[in-house]
Order: sequence, then C-alpha cells, then structure tokens
Amino acid sequence: MRKRSEMAKAMDAEDGNAGSRRRSWTYWRVGSLVVALIVVYIAISRSLANLERFRHVALVGHANTDLQAAAHQAQAELDTFISELSNPKPGERFAIDGAFDTDAGPEYLWLKDPIYKAGSFTATLDQPPVAYRGAHRGDLVTVPREKVFDWMIKDGDQIRGAYTTKVLGGGR
Repeated sequence: MRKRSEMAKAMDAEDGNAGSRRRSWTYWRVGSLVVALIVVYIAISRSLANLERFRHVALVGHANTDLQAAAHQAQAELDTFISELSNPKPGERFAIDGAFDTDAGPEYLWLKDPIYKAGSFTATLDQPPVAYRGAHRGDLVTVPREKVFDWMIKDGDQIRGAYTTKVLGGGR
C-alpha cells in the first residue's frame, strides 16, 4: 500500500508540474501577443506620423489642362509679379511656387519672401518637401525664373495670382 501512495504522490507531483508548464506556456503566449500588439501599435503610429507629411500633397497628372493653363498664366504674368515684388506696398506678402527636380518628376513647393536677382528667386521653403531631398522647410533656396510654376501676392484677405492653387481647389 505504501508503494501505491508514493506512486500517487509522484503522479500528483507530475500533474502539478504539467499544470505549471501549461501556465508558463500560456503566460509566454499572452506575453508574446502583448509584445506583438505593442510592435504593431508603434508601426501604425509611425505610419500615421509619416502620412502627416503628405497632407498638403496633391498628385497631379501632366494631362490636367486646367492646371497647365493656370501655370502658363502665372508665367505670362511673372513680370508683373517681379515689378510688384520690387515695389511692395505695406502689408503685402509674396510667395512663389517653384519646381524642384526629383527622381519621380518635379515637385512643386511654395517659397515665401522671395528676392529676385539676375534671373532667379531666392526664398524660404515654406513647406516640407516629400520627394525633393535637397532642402528642408525653412531653408533658403534658389529657383530660376523658368522653374516658377505659380506666384502669389497676399494683401490682407486679398490674394492675387495663386492660379494653380485655385485650380486645385485651395484658392478663392
């Protein structure tokens, strides 16, 4: 009889170890799931933060004839813009939309407070580039006259120019 009780104790101990192993396995699986969820959360958070960079981006095909016409109008009136830039009225703010070459094609970026000299504009990049890697928002950049896609003069609530912005739905 004694043998049997020792055997029963051994079996009970083995069952206890099995239960302990099952609990450890369950804790490990739950822990792994928690770690995986944290990794997914971090990845999604970073992706959403990266999407914020693209909030101002408008993807435009070259076949958009309205946009092409607006850009041609801006180029045709660029001398007027340069004249007003050289003789600003109090309260007027000036900006140009310049084309920057990238591997994916031109990226059009707004530049504020331009200065025109010898056929080029030097101005402050007013938005973060997406594809253009040569500068960052706030950097001083130079754009040749022929790479100006649009221009804008803002005087209080009045905006002149900004032809492409109007076509893309962002203007008045």
